Amino acid sequence: MGRVLAAGVCGSDLSLFRGGPIAERLWPLVLGHETVVRVDASSHVLAERWGVGVGDRVFVEEFIPCGWCQTCRSGNYRVCPRTDFRSERFVRYGRTSLDSGPGLWGGFAEYLYLHPDARLHPVPDSVESQVAALATPIANGLRWVRTVADTQPADNVVVLGPGAHGLGCVAAARQVGAHEVIVIGRSSDGQRLDVATALGATAALRIDHDDVLAEVHRRTAGRGADVVVDATGSAEAASLAPRFAARSGRVVLAGGTTGPADDFPVDLVTSRELSILGVRGHDGYDIARALRLIEAKTADFSLMSAPATVLSEGAALLTDLCADDATGHAPHHVLVPGPEPADADRDVEE
Repeated sequence: MGRVLAAGVCGSDLSLFRGGPIAERLWPLVLGHETVVRVDASSHVLAERWGVGVGDRVFVEEFIPCGWCQTCRSGNYRVCPRTDFRSERFVRYGRTSLDSGPGLWGGFAEYLYLHPDARLHPVPDSVESQVAALATPIANGLRWVRTVADTQPADNVVVLGPGAHGLGCVAAARQVGAHEVIVIGRSSDGQRLDVATALGATAALRIDHDDVLAEVHRRTAGRGADVVVDATGSAEAASLAPRFAARSGRVVLAGGTTGPADDFPVDLVTSRELSILGVRGHDGYDIARALRLIEAKTADFSLMSAPATVLSEGAALLTDLCADDATGHAPHHVLVPGPEPADADRDVEE
């Protein structure tokens, strides 16, 4: 068992909070899958596997893979059948029903059940729990930009969507040494776009204001981007992404896009020989790299996170974020147990 110290609010949490067919299938549940906990009770399995004991702070991955299926043995545990909500064996943090086992499967609570197959990562002493909760979007950016897209120094990169995962992609592209890092959002994303610039984006464009396609081609000498990452979860953006790509470019589709993209430009994919790469999350190595990157303080990752909200006010926060007028809020929100965020931080250091 672990006492929750901080839990990030992901866009997918908001989708489930709004309701819908998938939410109806999973409810009732405790949301929250970007979680930092202090280990309150440790099993011999966790101690032997991850070297953690009572009192340690750890980041808990959302995936709880079985570890023995062919998919897990090949290293692709994030797509283990156990992580698919359509599977009878489904179990995943922030997505598992209260009716299953101990019920404490989500970070939006005071305690989190640490499954024997949970994947844990020690949080460096110098990293605050609220910032460590950003490990997931930063790790996703590292995997999607560096590993999957194989971004090289001097490549030009376009990121669609300045949410937390898009900002993670910006940070990863700058770490690689990309030449142009262009992030595209909307006018309502003003604060997020400012954070993208602070993290190293060379241009922050507004699709409802700028001629974004022309500007991308101008900034890349007419070639287009070597790497395009769609981090929006929008079918519309997925259809737009290939239009920014250079010939032989790589287009990464992330963000949990749902439904068909009817206007997807297959002709551009074939005529330009684009590589279309679908991604789902990160590897454990990426989480470890993300925590080290946060610890190194090469960028001020705290800018990615809004001030923490105490758990008792979590429902109001989620309601606000789901409202149409919440689109201009800061890129990432964190819930802490309370009664005050400062008290939670002091508890981390004790």
